[in-house]
Amino acid sequence: MLLINLYLVITYIVSFEIANKKANNGDGWDVELLTTFILFPLVMPILVLLEIHAYLTKKSLF
Repeated sequence: MLLINLYLVITYIVSFEIANKKANNGDGWDVELLTTFILFPLVMPILVLLEIHAYLTKKSLF
């Protein structure tokens, strides 16, 4: 549980920094940056697990 919390904290900090850099370069915060900041840490583990599953499924076929 600690690792999950640590992952979420780190990814939220990283995604906030990415979104904040883009906001400072452009017109400010918009819906795209907010969704990037909120959804990035939640979607990445799902995508990684899907890729691992696809790889293992491919390896298990003869």
